[in-house]
Amino acid sequence: MSDDGKKRGCFKVGCLGCLSISAIGIVALMLATGAQLLRDNSPSPVESARLDRELPEMPELDELIARGEIGTQSELPIDQGSRLRDSVFSSPELAGKIGRIELDLHLGEFEIVAGEPGQGVVVDGEYESDAFRLAEDFELQEDGSWTYKLSFRPRGGMFGMMFRGAGNNPNNRIKITLPPDRPFDLVGELGVGETALDLGGLWIRDLDLESGVGSHRVEFSRPTAYPMDSFSMEMSVGELEIEELGNASPRRVRVAHQIGEVNVDLSGAWQVDSEVTIRNRIGEARVEAPDEARLEVEAAEVLIGDPARRRVPEPPADLPEDAPTLKLVLEGQIGEVRIVD
Repeated sequence: MSDDGKKRGCFKVGCLGCLSISAIGIVALMLATGAQLLRDNSPSPVESARLDRELPEMPELDELIARGEIGTQSELPIDQGSRLRDSVFSSPELAGKIGRIELDLHLGEFEIVAGEPGQGVVVDGEYESDAFRLAEDFELQEDGSWTYKLSFRPRGGMFGMMFRGAGNNPNNRIKITLPPDRPFDLVGELGVGETALDLGGLWIRDLDLESGVGSHRVEFSRPTAYPMDSFSMEMSVGELEIEELGNASPRRVRVAHQIGEVNVDLSGAWQVDSEVTIRNRIGEARVEAPDEARLEVEAAEVLIGDPARRRVPEPPADLPEDAPTLKLVLEGQIGEVRIVD
């Protein structure tokens, strides 16, 4: 209502602003559609890149390894009882020497493997450089610890994805090679895509990864340098495979999955007791029992769906009395949870 008491028409006052906003939105949509059509009808440039990051030297630690005071998991100079109580990562020799690798990876196929001793972090990539950006950053602290950050994301965020067509079957493949002779934490986000991680042989203290929609596989094809302190993974939608987790021998395991299928293989060279928690909201959760450790099921339940199959296979007759014990909590809301041989 105006000051003179007359009701003005919509086009005589502020709705011109609404029309302007609508017009801008329509133009943006037309531009995005045109950009997508141009992209669909033209080849996308694929760039090859290699990042080779050297890590700081650790002469004190190298000397301990050379003298055999710190060996590999199969050569630990401590008895089984000490192994169950202590973590090598709490030793004074490693104070201030733990690194941290942070990943922020989205929209592509990603592979992570162990490299050769003396090697740093090496990244080999083939990706659509007009729509995606590969970047790294490195920080060295005064106490000798370090942080390495690797990012692979669409350029320009959401609007960049619209105008450049990112996510329309991107031709992105990234391989990351990690150092086997340096202790570090592995954390970050794997995002949307497909990942294949073989972390066997690495020296990981804590693993804490979040993955988005897609297919993700984490494998320990051979024992890690030492038993891990913790292993944690969260996934939104898709399929999550964890193979031979016993070769990492983590003291604490947490797997949280929202929708889809999660399979956790607990086989491998267990060295320590472990608390294992696996939760799947909707779908199937499947756990393969180990032959190298005792499995105690504290809970195996599903709220709606097939009853939990919690029959625990008998351990091998030749399993040592002091073999590690795994305490398992397996839960689902809708679907099925089961334990298999």
